[in-house]
Amino acid sequence: MNYDPLDHLPTTRQLIAAWIVCLGIAGLLGVTGRGWGVATAAATDPTEVATAPARCPMAGVRLPEFVPLPVDHARI
Repeated sequence: MNYDPLDHLPTTRQLIAAWIVCLGIAGLLGVTGRGWGVATAAATDPTEVATAPARCPMAGVRLPEFVPLPVDHARI
């Protein structure tokens, strides 16, 4: 059995669809890439930002407790 790549030439419709997909992915990457940046503090004195006490955002969060489920041996 021989494989000839010329047996499966892409149609114009497939080429256009492939370009639309590629440009759509590039557009999405371009749109989402703009949101990444470095946030700067809006303080008049930079030492105020460095000395301000920071509270942990996870303070007061508890880990979930897992309850063992009863096993119904009749269904096994």
